[in-house]
Amino acid sequence: MVKSNPVKKAAIGFGAAAASIYAAPELMASIETITFSPGSVAFTSSSSSAFQVAMGTVDGDIVGTFSQYNDSIGKTLTAPGLDSWTQVAAGEVLNGSTFSGEFSTLYFSASATGTVYIGFRATAANGAGVGWFSMDLGGLEGDIYYGTKGGQYGNEGESVTVGESGTSGDVPELGSAYGVGLLAMGAIGIRRRRREANK
Repeated sequence: MVKSNPVKKAAIGFGAAAASIYAAPELMASIETITFSPGSVAFTSSSSSAFQVAMGTVDGDIVGTFSQYNDSIGKTLTAPGLDSWTQVAAGEVLNGSTFSGEFSTLYFSASATGTVYIGFRATAANGAGVGWFSMDLGGLEGDIYYGTKGGQYGNEGESVTVGESGTSGDVPELGSAYGVGLLAMGAIGIRRRRREANK
């Protein structure tokens, strides 16, 4: 009769679970981090200025564009290069079937400060996926920064959660000792389970 060892089973189970968690980001490969060009624009309430901001992925794919207008009235965003957009809240889940943005102008006062989140749908030419980005409004005479708390684009119909950037720092790299260790523990656990099942 084979005796059960709960400690060994827990260690084996942990290794297999850790390996599966480590591999999970591969299932979400179609969620891309957004980059901005330019990454910030200057704001002065005493003069009028306009900037075209391009959004892309780290792989160089185009997501869309929007225009940032600054003057004494405030900070105005228009989206000629997006299908629709709207201001959203952190934690909100956006996907293609539930996103209800509009093709409208977003207004913020000249003195607006703090971080806001914008949800958007890309045009059909850019994949029609949905995404979000953060924007620091900078105050009365401060610069406006894009992506200060992240930005994501679900380019193959993936859902994205506003405020969860999923940066590479969240998951160990494959070449790191920790990442390789997790994979090894999982492989050992799977082999042990197979051997015990065949006894």
